[in-house]
Formats: sequence, structure tokens, C-alpha cells
Amino acid sequence: LYHGDVTTGVFDVLLRRLLDADVRARPLVRHVKQWVRSRSFAGRGLGGSYHWTLLSVFFLQRRKVLPTLHDLLEGASSTAAASVVDSREISSLLKGFVDFYLEYLRKPFPRPGIRLWDGSFDLGQASGAATLSATSLGSPEHLLIEELHS
Repeated sequence: LYHGDVTTGVFDVLLRRLLDADVRARPLVRHVKQWVRSRSFAGRGLGGSYHWTLLSVFFLQRRKVLPTLHDLLEGASSTAAASVVDSREISSLLKGFVDFYLEYLRKPFPRPGIRLWDGSFDLGQASGAATLSATSLGSPEHLLIEELHS
């Protein structure tokens, strides 16, 4: 994971907590990163490792495997928590991620950002949001990390 300034460090801790919420999360992230490297999607403006981790977490939130950040901070757990990693299930999740990503690429520009706070697409940049940029060469052009508001 990426370690940046104090704000990023706090998000890094929250991201680790999200990944710890279900035993399938980390293996899926590893497989997504392998898939990305095998197809040369990473680097050269197409989004680094952190970008793909965030997109993987978002995919798992959409599948109800991982909780949203809001639910995590409220103490809720995911609805489909698993206790054992099944390689067939990870393969199925990876196929689902690829399908999800390809569907995302079919969205018209500008493509929506993602919100890990509530697991939704963001159709416009929220005020005060941190933005991760990538070129539009086949990857999402922005991911939003919404600041936490009480």
C-alpha cells in the first residue's frame, strides 16, 4: 500500500481495515495486480498498484463482500464474510472484477469516480475530495477518496 502524508496514512489504515474485513479481499487484490501486470496496464499513466487496490476494494464493496468505509467505521461487517479462502471463489471474483472493469470502460467520458465511503459511483467531483489521476488510455481517469465528515 502507499504511504504518503498524514492524511494518506490515515486512509491507509482504513484501507487495511477494509482489506481485513474479509479473507478474500487480499488474495483478490493480489490476483488483480498480477492480471494488470500480465497485460501491461500498470505504469505509464495507467494507474499504479494503489489505484488497482482501490478499484478492487470498490468492486468488493459493490458485491457486498466488503463493507463501505461508513459501515466499517460504524462497526458493521460485510454481509458475505468468509472465513476460508477458496481458490475457485477467488478465480470467480477475479472474473467478476474483469467483467466489472470492462463494463466500467464502456461508460462514456467523463467516467464516474468511485466512493469507498458508501460504495457508490460519483458522477461529479465532490468538494474537498482528493483525486488520483490517470490518463484515459483504458483506465478510470479518476478515483475519488472522499474526505470523512462527521
